[in-house]
Amino acid sequence: SDARPIYTTNTLDLTNVVLALRHAAGLACLLRRNRDARVLVPISQGRWGFLRDATLIALARIASRDVTLHLHGGLFDKFYEESPAWERWLIRRALRDVERAWVLTEAHVSIFDGLIPRERVRVLENTSEDVRRGKGEGLGAGRGERGGREFRLLFLSNLFPEKGCIDLIEALETLAGRAEGVTLRLIGEARPEVAEEIARRARALASEGILVEYGGVKVGEDKLAEYGWADAFALPSRYPPEGQPLVLLEAMSAGLPIIASDHSGLPWTVRDGVEGLIVGAGDVDGLGEAVMRLREDAALRADLGANARRRYAETYGNEAFYDALEKLALEV
Repeated sequence: SDARPIYTTNTLDLTNVVLALRHAAGLACLLRRNRDARVLVPISQGRWGFLRDATLIALARIASRDVTLHLHGGLFDKFYEESPAWERWLIRRALRDVERAWVLTEAHVSIFDGLIPRERVRVLENTSEDVRRGKGEGLGAGRGERGGREFRLLFLSNLFPEKGCIDLIEALETLAGRAEGVTLRLIGEARPEVAEEIARRARALASEGILVEYGGVKVGEDKLAEYGWADAFALPSRYPPEGQPLVLLEAMSAGLPIIASDHSGLPWTVRDGVEGLIVGAGDVDGLGEAVMRLREDAALRADLGANARRRYAETYGNEAFYDALEKLALEV
């Protein structure tokens, strides 16, 4: 991988071609040195990434190795359906002899239908950093103690409109006159035109007592501090490739109540009324009402946040993930 912006992924350029060649050469060397190793390929959902992955699968098959695919998104079926005939043939050919495939949630078990038999598909849910590790209950210790109408809502992801950042702003616009004291903080990488739109709409909302802050990219302790700052976390994504976002798991580990959309693996991760509130993808009015519901009900926020923390520990913590991974790795 490289450190370029996220929107350079799955594009055909010299850097990506060089990276693909390095990956192929690296796999060839590993296959020679590890004669009995099986091969795990994180599979892409786009043309240029898949061409690289098909090459890796071919190298593994030439070496007579067992191949497992690991899909980290939720778009592969649509990618296949919308590909031209020659590309669909290549996809079928590449996946024909794959021994098994891992997907993120039960929402995705049908994603390889017609390509890989369902009995070869397994669920391996994501894990994430426990943002409370080493901090105990100190992270976000002031939640629920702020007086007045103050309510802090965090969005942390790449700031593509499809991720829901603009939907959140539109939802706050529908609450003008009702949501004074709400602060929405947007953290992540944004294209210049998106950052400009956020700034323009934030100026208008400020006159209504609603603050929208754009904080750019945060990493390390700076990112963890954002989870401690927030009263709730929102990810109303309708992003087509979405799978099971790691930021959702991080927010759950922080004990934050969640507002999420009913898109892809999100409602399988955050259960409506248990760890958070689920709204229809793109439902701006419903999103606004979810914001108001959490703002007005501190007890609900506390219950959902505690449930989110518990679900993270039981299902998405590192120990739970490695137990699940070990079971899958031992399958023959």
